[in-house]
Amino acid sequence: MGTKMVFVTVGTTSFDDMVAAVDADEVHTILKEKGYDEILFQIGRGTYEPRALNGTLSTSFYRFNAAYKDDIRRASLVISHAGAGSIMDTLVERKHLVVIPNSKLMDNHQEELAGALAERHHLVATTCTLLASCLKAVDLNTLEPYPDVDEAAFPSFVDSVAPPPQHSKQA
Repeated sequence: MGTKMVFVTVGTTSFDDMVAAVDADEVHTILKEKGYDEILFQIGRGTYEPRALNGTLSTSFYRFNAAYKDDIRRASLVISHAGAGSIMDTLVERKHLVVIPNSKLMDNHQEELAGALAERHHLVATTCTLLASCLKAVDLNTLEPYPDVDEAAFPSFVDSVAPPPQHSKQA
């Protein structure tokens, strides 16, 4: 059987509280018990650098990588901040997703987005403090896949409100 990897992403910002929460011994132990054996962190501009604490999981990190979507594809589980880009990048790949909104942000649209998608069972939303108990209790297999993106929807809408000009044939 192949490696089961957890990918942790903060996007282009920093979210040291989330990185530290995922890097805790208790979380590593729970992930190992659930069959994961590797954890890869994308830490952005954060100052907290993850370390292999109790040796239960292979642990590594980087700050930024233009090919981070490859890490999402390789992951069995993604733990992410609640930025819209990171959420959608993960959902379109149909990966299990646990989201932690950054409660320190003003005008916290992250909580609204995470809450709405959690209500639809596309992801699990939690906090840094509740991460370990959430991971222990949750059955990620009950999540609903996000619907396929309809790439023709927008062009069809534009055509319906502004039909293309009809070309007349000249004889």
